Amino acid sequence: MRELKVDDFRDVRALARVLTSLDAEPSYREPSMPLPSGITHIMRRNPFRVLFHAPPISTALEDFITTNIAFEILTAFDAFARLVSLSTTRDGRSHIWGRDLVLWTHICRWTDYMCILSDPTSIALQPEPGRRTTDLLKHALEIVINVLHCIGLISPELSPSIVFASDCKTIRTAVNMFLYWPRVYGVEPTDPDIADRAIVCASTLSLILHGRIPDTAVDIIIRAVDHHPRRLYRMSATLIRMGLRQNEDAHRMHLNLKTTMIHLARMAASPALRARRYPRCLVSVLVACLQRYKDAAIPAKGDSNFEDDPCFVAYNTLADICMRDSNATLRALQQGVFPILASIGINHPERDINRLLRYIRDSLLNRQVIQAFHDTFASDLDSALLPEKLSHIVSLASSRYTTKTAAEAHFKNLAQCCNVACPDRGGGRIRACACAEALYCSKSCQAYHWREGGHRVECPGRDEGDGLLSPRDVVFFRALVQESVENNFAELIRDDRSGRVTAGSENLHFEFVVTPPALRDGQRSMGLEDGTQSVDPSITVRVYFLDNGWSRVRDFVFRPELGKPSSEPDKFRLLTHGYLESWDASSEGDNQFTIFRLLARGQRLV
Repeated sequence: MRELKVDDFRDVRALARVLTSLDAEPSYREPSMPLPSGITHIMRRNPFRVLFHAPPISTALEDFITTNIAFEILTAFDAFARLVSLSTTRDGRSHIWGRDLVLWTHICRWTDYMCILSDPTSIALQPEPGRRTTDLLKHALEIVINVLHCIGLISPELSPSIVFASDCKTIRTAVNMFLYWPRVYGVEPTDPDIADRAIVCASTLSLILHGRIPDTAVDIIIRAVDHHPRRLYRMSATLIRMGLRQNEDAHRMHLNLKTTMIHLARMAASPALRARRYPRCLVSVLVACLQRYKDAAIPAKGDSNFEDDPCFVAYNTLADICMRDSNATLRALQQGVFPILASIGINHPERDINRLLRYIRDSLLNRQVIQAFHDTFASDLDSALLPEKLSHIVSLASSRYTTKTAAEAHFKNLAQCCNVACPDRGGGRIRACACAEALYCSKSCQAYHWREGGHRVECPGRDEGDGLLSPRDVVFFRALVQESVENNFAELIRDDRSGRVTAGSENLHFEFVVTPPALRDGQRSMGLEDGTQSVDPSITVRVYFLDNGWSRVRDFVFRPELGKPSSEPDKFRLLTHGYLESWDASSEGDNQFTIFRLLARGQRLV
C-alpha cells in the first residue's frame, strides 16, 4: 500500500469543519443529536479510508508526531469522536461505526501507535511545558482517549469484538493508561482541569470493558503489573483521593468517584486480581468517601439511581474489601469508620450497614482491632442512643478490651525463656520461635533448646497453622476460652456428662470436648487401693480462627482446679501452655490429645 499523502485527508478535513461548526465541545457521554444531511453526504465518500493504512511502527512516535501526516491522523480521530457524539436517531450508533469491525480494527491499531502510554518503557516526555513535541504528544493522548471512550458508547455486545481485536492492543493501551497516567499529568495534580483529564484517562479501561473484567482482560492486566495487583489498588486510591478534591463540580466528583469505585470492586471480585492484603491508603480513601457522603440524600430503593448513591457505592466497596482482608477492617477502624457507621445508624436508620458491622464484630478477636476500636470510638457518644446492633458491638468490644488488657498483663508475668538452663530466663527481650509455642531471650538459648531441650520433637512448625499465631495471640485466646469454659460448661463437669459442643462465629469456631470424671480400668495403679486410676474431668477446646484465608488451629486442655474451697466458683486450670513454662508431656490414652503438665517456674526437667 502506498504512503499516505496530505491530499488523502480532504474528506476528513471537510467532515471536521462541519462537525466543529455544530459543536465546538462535543459530549462523549450521551449522544442524542441527529446526523445532519451534510455529514451524511460526506460519509458516502468514506472519509475514514485513510485509517486503513498501517501506522509507521518503525518510526518512533516522538519523530512521527511532528509530521503533517500525524496532524491529519489526529484530525481524523477528532472527527470520528465528534461523529460518535452526535449519533443518528434513525439507525443508531451501529449504522456508521458499530458494525464496521474492520474500521474499528484499523482505528485500534492507530490509537495504540499514537498513544504515548502504549509503551511505558519508551516514554521520552520532557518536563518543559513549552516544548513542541511534548505538547503534541499530550494533545495526541487526549484525542486517543476520546476515541477509545467511543467504544464505551457502543453496545456491550459489540464492544468485546472491538477491544479484543488486533491482539488485544486496545486493552493493553487502556491498562497502561490506568497505570502510567502520572507520567503525563503528574502525581496527584492539584489543578482541577488536569486532575479531571487524568481521571478520564484512567477510567478508559473500565469504560471500554463496560464494568466487566473478562478472563482475557484479567490476564493482560495481571501481566502489566508483573503479578503484583497491589499496584492496581494503590492507583485506585490515588484516583479516589483526587476525585474527593473536585469540590467545584459535585456532579463530576460524584461521577468520577463512582466509576473508580465500581471498577475497584470489579477488580477485587476477580480471584486473579485480588490482593492478599489491600493497601492501607485504599481503605483510608474509602472511609473518607463514606465520611463525605454519609449524610447525602438517599434515593428510593426502586429508583434507577439507587445504585449510583455515592454512599451506597463507597460502603459496598469497603465492605467487599473488608470481607476479603481482615487487615482492611483494622485499618478502617483506625480511620474512624465505626463513628461514621454510628452516625449513619442514628441519623439514617433506613441505610443497611449490617454487612460491615458483621465484619467488625467478627474481627474483634484480633488484639489490634480491639485496641483500634477502643482508641477511635468516641467516649462522649452515649451508647444508649445507638441502635441495638451497634450497641451490641460496643458492649462486645468493651468486654474484649478488658480481657485483652488482663491477658497482656498475664503474659508479661509468665513469659520467660523456655531454655531451663538459661541463667536469666525472665530478663531481656523475649522473642518467639516460628511455631509461637516457645520463647527465647537469645539465639543461643533457642539453639540449645532445639538440640538438648527436646523442642526439635515438640515444635509443630508453621505448616500446621499454629505458627500463624503470636504468643500474645495465644494468651488472649486462652483468656477467651477460659471465660467460655467457666461460664458455659461447668455444669457438664458437675453432672458427670460428656459431649461435644460447638460455638462461635464465622471467623472463630470453638469445639468443646468434655470428658467427665471417671475410673478407667486396665491401667496400672497410681496409689489407689482398688488398682484403678482416677481420671480427672477435662475440657478440650479446639479453636479455629480464620484470618486472611488462613485457618489457625489451637488446642487447649482445661481441668478443674483441685483443693479449692467449695464456696469458690468453678475454675479451670489451663494445662497446655507450651511456651510459658517447661512441661512434662504424658499421653492420656484414648483421649486423643496430649496433656502438658506445667512445672513450677524455674524447675528443671529430670
